[in-house]
Amino acid sequence: MSTRRSQTIEPAFHWGLVRTRAGHNPRILWLHKWSKKVFTSFIGSRSGAVKRNCGGVIPKNRDIPGCVKRFVLMGFCLWIVGFVFGPAEVRADDRFQKLDKGEVLISRHKSKLGYDKVKALAIIKAPPAKVWPTFDKCGNYKNSMLRVASSKELSRKGGVVRCEIVIAMPFPIKNLRTVTDAVHTAKPGKFYKRKWNLVEGDFKVNRGSWTLRPYKDGTQTLLTYLVVAEPNIPVPQFIRRAAQNKTLPELIEHIRKRVARGL
Repeated sequence: MSTRRSQTIEPAFHWGLVRTRAGHNPRILWLHKWSKKVFTSFIGSRSGAVKRNCGGVIPKNRDIPGCVKRFVLMGFCLWIVGFVFGPAEVRADDRFQKLDKGEVLISRHKSKLGYDKVKALAIIKAPPAKVWPTFDKCGNYKNSMLRVASSKELSRKGGVVRCEIVIAMPFPIKNLRTVTDAVHTAKPGKFYKRKWNLVEGDFKVNRGSWTLRPYKDGTQTLLTYLVVAEPNIPVPQFIRRAAQNKTLPELIEHIRKRVARGL
C-alpha cells in the first residue's frame, strides 16, 4: 500500500473497517516470523529448544519441563497473533475495492443488551460537506430517507437536535413513531457526525449514528452507519435482517442520487 493510500484511508481504521494496521506494521510481521520460527524449531528438535531455554540442561525423563511449556505456549500464542493480524492490510484492500465498486458492506453483532447492532459502510462520491445536510436536516427525512412516513424537527439547541420520525412499516404492521435527541458534530476536514438516542416512542431501544469522513483526498465520503433498534412490537429477527439487507443498499443509493442532484 502506498503512503498516499495509507493516509487517505487512515480514518477508516479508527472506525472499525479493520481493527488494526498490523498488516502494515513491521514489528508485528517480525513478531510473527520470529514466533513461528521458534515454535517450529521446538517441534523439530525438542532437545535443542530445551537447551536454549532451560539453562542448557536436557531432562532425561520424558516430561517436558515447565519452562519449555511456557516457551511453547508463548511462541504459539505469538504465532497466532501474527497469523490473525498479519493479513489485515490484505483484508482492508479487499474491502476498499468493494467499496470503490459501489458496494454497501453490512455487518452485525450483538450489543451488550443482546440486540442486533447493525453496521453499514459505503462511499458517496461527493465531499462530506456536501453530503452532511442530508443528515443534519431531520425535518426533511421524509424526502431524504426511505420508509419515513413523516418527520419533524422539534427543537435545536446548540448541537442537540430533537426529532420526531414516523417510520413506515409494511402491512399489517403499524407505523412506528420515535422521538430522539441527536448530537450533531461538524468538524470540516475531519468528520461530521449525527449520534442519536431514544427519548420516547414505539421502541425499547433506538440509538445509532451516521458518520461522514473524508475519502480519496476529501473528494469523496466514507459513510458509516451504526444502529441498535428494537421495536416494542414483535418482529421476527429473520424478517428484520432481510429487510435491512434490502433497504440499506437502497437507502445508500437514494442518498447518492440526491447528493448528485444537489438536493
